[in-house]
Amino acid sequence: PLPSLWDSILSFKTAGGYRDNVFLAHDDPQASPFVLGSAEVMVLRVSPEGPQFTFFANAEGSYYPNTTPVHDEYTVFGQALIEQNLGERMKASLAGQYFFQDQFLDVSASETNREAVAVRGHSLTASPAVRVDLQHAWWLALETPVTRQLFNEPLDNYGETGARLTLGRSFGAASQLALSYEPSWRLYDSDAALTETGEPIPDSHRQRLLHNIRLTWRQDWDQAKRWRSNVTLGARVNQENGGGYSDYTGGSATATSAPLLSEKSA
Repeated sequence: PLPSLWDSILSFKTAGGYRDNVFLAHDDPQASPFVLGSAEVMVLRVSPEGPQFTFFANAEGSYYPNTTPVHDEYTVFGQALIEQNLGERMKASLAGQYFFQDQFLDVSASETNREAVAVRGHSLTASPAVRVDLQHAWWLALETPVTRQLFNEPLDNYGETGARLTLGRSFGAASQLALSYEPSWRLYDSDAALTETGEPIPDSHRQRLLHNIRLTWRQDWDQAKRWRSNVTLGARVNQENGGGYSDYTGGSATATSAPLLSEKSA
């Protein structure tokens, strides 16, 4: 058998720019130039028979000198992924993720009674998954992520679980179309459910059911797969217990087209 192959990549980046509303304020926005620095590391294990292993970590910091007070933002992300073939047509995987953030964010999509707040917290996610290759280039995948989110005030901690079912079809080696449906359930630790006017309901706990549907098309434009385009259409329906104050229905569309700097990036 061929030997296992270990490889690693380490990179650093620095950048600068200008942001016209650092704290995402409606009134008296504060603008500032910023300096950004980040580091990334990737470790790969490729084995013909044994499990495939991938580890990726990224840390990024931004410094805004012209705000009052002077403002810093930080994010740290790490993921470990193990994949194992279970025969010729089936593959199982297990991913673990950690995410730390300390930054100002618009949280109105999930916290309709709030807008931009200082978000500081930790997120832990475990995602077991299985993929089955069907006939005629079709494939089916099921992923069941479980997340524990820990926040500083004013946001509340929560646990979340769900399932993502994806049906896809490959068109040769250059194109792929995939349709996914993902229901997810979120239970908050202490936030109360809200009436239809946004008032807390005594002796209640907030719960959320979110439906996500995505249609994704991916296209590689050259034989070496150095230039790739992605187009995604999505729809989501958010339903919460209580009076429906935070319920909403929304849609999205994104398109990206960019070169991949190396074959490892693919």
